[in-house]
Amino acid sequence: MILYKLIDRVPEMPYFMMALAYSHLEVEKALHTFSASFLFLLLSILVGLFLKTLLKTKRPVEYPCIPVARYDIPSLHTLISVGAIPLIYFLDSKYAFFFVPLALVYMYSRLKLGFHSKKAVYLGALAGLVVGVVSGFVLSKMVFGLNESIFLTVSFFMLPLAATVFRLKYIRLSVIVFHRQKDG
Repeated sequence: MILYKLIDRVPEMPYFMMALAYSHLEVEKALHTFSASFLFLLLSILVGLFLKTLLKTKRPVEYPCIPVARYDIPSLHTLISVGAIPLIYFLDSKYAFFFVPLALVYMYSRLKLGFHSKKAVYLGALAGLVVGVVSGFVLSKMVFGLNESIFLTVSFFMLPLAATVFRLKYIRLSVIVFHRQKDG
């Protein structure tokens, strides 16, 4: 259960650690992979939030988060973790299989903690596959200049840290407000 709660609170951490492990590659390949991964992550978040606001389905339980993410479908954790598989397959196929068990754990954690319905997890996986395949196909062929690669790579490493800090502060504040509203 601790693993599932950790995935909920800091979902970026396993990917950040895998990225550090991946950084042993030649510099150009690593920069391209991190640049493409950052763009995939942004696209995944935008698609997921768009679908959430379009569908506006209620979560099985209250979940303290930013207002636009309060809806059930799709599970963003699932969308991103499943979408990473085809993305990495297009970028460097020998590493893609590492992401399969990670995606399965993420999917199960959303259900185990009760934060999403099965439908939200399945649709998140489907949306992730689509975003991952399209992103992987397009981004694997893109050529980034050195300055763009450096900027996108730095952004890739900064986003998890910034998201975690924001989430922890926002969730803490949301939980306090939520409990006050419930008690008052």
